[in-house]
Amino acid sequence: MLSLALKISIICLGIHSLFWEGNIFFKIGLAIEFGLHNFYLISKLHKPLFSCLICMSSIWSVLGQLYFVHKLTTDIIPLMLLVCGINVFLDSFIYSLRHGK
Repeated sequence: MLSLALKISIICLGIHSLFWEGNIFFKIGLAIEFGLHNFYLISKLHKPLFSCLICMSSIWSVLGQLYFVHKLTTDIIPLMLLVCGINVFLDSFIYSLRHGK
């Protein structure tokens, strides 16, 4: 399960990094986050889809388990918690690198 959690966390990090300033989907992310804020569903889904590395743990754990294991099992809750924990470490590390703190 740990190897699956690491795969999902790396996938989350890759998706999240595409929306950083200067990267390929930065302007699309801004448009979704600020331009479409009147649409309730879109305004609530941008964080777990690409904006917040820690929030991404939920949706991407389910999708990752469906993709790699081909079924949802009772392991989904511990998997989400593992992915969330790994993403917390990654987010803290990347924040310190990007902001020099």
